[in-house]
Amino acid sequence: VGRECSTRRTLRTDTHNTGRCAQNPIGRLRGRTEVNIRSALHAAVLTAAVLVAAPPTAMADSERRDLQPGVPIFVVNNETQMLSECTLGWFMVSPQGTVQALTAGHCHTGPDIQVPDPATGDRVTAGSWGRTLYTGDLSVLSGTDIATVTLSPDRGHSAVPRHGAIPVGVSSAQDLSENPPAVICKQGSTTGVSCGRMVSVSDERIAFRAKVHQRDSGGPVWAVSRSGEVTAVGIAVGQSDDDPSVAVGQLFNPWLIRWGATLAVPR
Repeated sequence: VGRECSTRRTLRTDTHNTGRCAQNPIGRLRGRTEVNIRSALHAAVLTAAVLVAAPPTAMADSERRDLQPGVPIFVVNNETQMLSECTLGWFMVSPQGTVQALTAGHCHTGPDIQVPDPATGDRVTAGSWGRTLYTGDLSVLSGTDIATVTLSPDRGHSAVPRHGAIPVGVSSAQDLSENPPAVICKQGSTTGVSCGRMVSVSDERIAFRAKVHQRDSGGPVWAVSRSGEVTAVGIAVGQSDDDPSVAVGQLFNPWLIRWGATLAVPR
């Protein structure tokens, strides 16, 4: 397993689900207002290099859809033997043509990734870990928390998200800053779809108003323009400690560029 983790937040017991191991990937931004966030990062966003990921790659759906953006995934922690739950994010296509999914880096707490079998309800292998990058939360809008999952050939998959909104491309930090969307949305395995206005954006992350739960980590985040156009933005990684109504997403355009990958969309 290729791992590039530097630190990992301590797990805590989730009192609402006995026996599960829940993450708390919550960024900290105490003592700073929304206006301060925007003013502190506006210049950095506008002076960043204009880099946009390559156009999306169309992929054919399998007959079954065991794996698709928005489905729950389960990981067993080797140390505690407790079960963690996260959400599968956007699909991408590597330069070698391999279909992979994104999720949050802090979800990588064990070697096996499982999903519920639609027919039996039993948990079955979903795939294997690829890259994992997790620096911890330096602040709400700073830090890296992203991982790739190589999908199992034994499971059917579809690039069509569970929420049904098909993106036409990927929005960068500069896109979002210069042309603020009508809303930013996220899909999580626990809270489903929730949307709200963008609070602020940096080169690494986006903050927006939406309901989010710990087990939503890794789920797809997308933007809806005022004309109704949908673009993929990133994955859900947490919420603000100071304001739980502010969800946090990790932008993935920089990683698509770095890895030479493209967003997967249905053919």
